[in-house]
Amino acid sequence: METMEPHKNNKVTSDRISHLPEPILFHILSFLSTKDALRTSFLSKSWTNLWTAIPVLDFDESKFYGESGSGRDDKKMWEQKKQFADLIDRSLLLHEGQSIREFKISFHHLNDSVLMNRADPWVRFALINVSVFHLNFSGEPDQDYPKNMYQLPPCTFPSKLLKVMALNSCLFDPSVHKSFPCLETVILTRVELLDTSVQDLIANCPHLESLHLKRCEFPSSIIIIDVPQSQLKHLRLEFNDVEEYQIHVPSLLHFQYVGEFTSISVRNLSKLVNASLEFQDLYLYSSYGDILCELLNAIDHASALTLSDFCLQVLPLLDFVPEGLRESLPSPLYNLKHLTVQTDLNNCALAGLACLLRSSPNLEAFSIDFCYDIFFGLEICNGVATDEYLRISELDESEFWESHLLLFPCLTHLEKVEISGFGGRKREMGLVKYLLQKSFLLKEMVIIHEKCYNDELEFLKLKLETAQKLIALPRACQYTEIKFS
Repeated sequence: METMEPHKNNKVTSDRISHLPEPILFHILSFLSTKDALRTSFLSKSWTNLWTAIPVLDFDESKFYGESGSGRDDKKMWEQKKQFADLIDRSLLLHEGQSIREFKISFHHLNDSVLMNRADPWVRFALINVSVFHLNFSGEPDQDYPKNMYQLPPCTFPSKLLKVMALNSCLFDPSVHKSFPCLETVILTRVELLDTSVQDLIANCPHLESLHLKRCEFPSSIIIIDVPQSQLKHLRLEFNDVEEYQIHVPSLLHFQYVGEFTSISVRNLSKLVNASLEFQDLYLYSSYGDILCELLNAIDHASALTLSDFCLQVLPLLDFVPEGLRESLPSPLYNLKHLTVQTDLNNCALAGLACLLRSSPNLEAFSIDFCYDIFFGLEICNGVATDEYLRISELDESEFWESHLLLFPCLTHLEKVEISGFGGRKREMGLVKYLLQKSFLLKEMVIIHEKCYNDELEFLKLKLETAQKLIALPRACQYTEIKFS
């Protein structure tokens, strides 16, 4: 009987990873969190200081404590915060790289001046040595503003490397900083600013291209952004504590507003390419229709426009004209090529959609996202509940499009329609049927079915039935292709 020879390689193999070139080791470490990268320093002597040279440092307090961080008493919480701050200090001291590509600090706010003051060196280091800097002093997502917010220290030296800066839950006064000659993107969330902070920031950032303000607070209810010489191309305003915006940014290419209905006055946006107005409110006032029409007229250079369901309901309203609704905009949107709307297509939004289609004679692409989780229970104010408005609210959706005997001018140009969240409902089928029958140049209609069943078999059966109904619909253009998924 043959006997098996013992395996000759029973000895432990050598550590091959540690002998790899340092650039490869740095690349491996770049895929790890800062906490895990720090742990590699205990592997061997050759790994001791490798982690200090990785180009990305991400210090997230919640990740360092994990679930054990919940339920801490005040004393233990303060000690752990101090340890976390010590770790950041030690990491920056040991870091050997000439610069850090990305530096993130997420530190849940604690009303303690000692800990807040320790952040000053981190911020100064970041402003001078990194390309991407994220500073987050927020707590839980729904937590109120801290009583004593951290204020960024003044930086007397120009930041020559910083390109992206994101601040959350702190005080920021751009006027006390020397300049940010390379800064291209700024994201401010829950930041307290002065009335002139936005203009000061843009003035100190000659290459700033993108600015995002979310839930920021200002002393005044009116914010003026008047920067005719700036390079700003993207502006997003989201749920800020502001009642009126006055915007003059001729370089602007993309503008997006998300929040309650407010007055937005813009001028000289001749370069505007894309505009998105996502108004969200609980009240309808008759004056809102005129205000929205003025804004649409001011941004009429945009070739792409996105509107929320609230906009569709507001658009037809006529102030001081209780006997009717607006059927078209005072000034047509001749430059508009792509219209996107998000709606549940309730009856009150039908009039707004018809008004838009009638006022967009050169439309080539139309996208609609059916969303049925939109809150609909708007309180009607100031005589908005006209007989005409109530008549439309009681209209049979399937008959609405049939009532428009005259073609919308855009249907002679429309080439592509995209529909998402489609469920084959009566109101949805009515719109699809109308577009297919009246769009003579329509090349493609893309329909994405909503996922409404957990049972995959039932879902596939529903999709098949819906697809068969769509294929059977008559089309004005025999070359129209329906893509259903």
